[in-house]
Amino acid sequence: MPYHIGDCVRVKSLEALTTISEDAKDLTPVINGFHIDHLFFNPSMIPYCGRVYTVCEYSGSYFNLADDTGNVLRSRDSSTKWSFSEEMLKPAEEGPTMTIEPALSFEELFAKETLS
Repeated sequence: MPYHIGDCVRVKSLEALTTISEDAKDLTPVINGFHIDHLFFNPSMIPYCGRVYTVCEYSGSYFNLADDTGNVLRSRDSSTKWSFSEEMLKPAEEGPTMTIEPALSFEELFAKETLS
């Protein structure tokens, strides 16, 4: 099992999910939902795509996720916890990262000339 309770994961983009889906060949399954690893991806789960969550539970090869406030991802009526398969997730570290270049180097910042 690649993920454990407490791991941060990113739900893959909708485009990536439909690419690996067993039955999403056009936009119709996006409206009706589709399957990945025999697990149904409900259209109500689309807002979670691309976002980072924490694994809070797992059963077999399916994972339940929680947001940053600890709320488990559920259906609108809260009757169903959404489950995600390993194929629907990737480690949160993957993906584009933003690099911010410093305006001054450490040496420049603490040089005598800079402090005067």
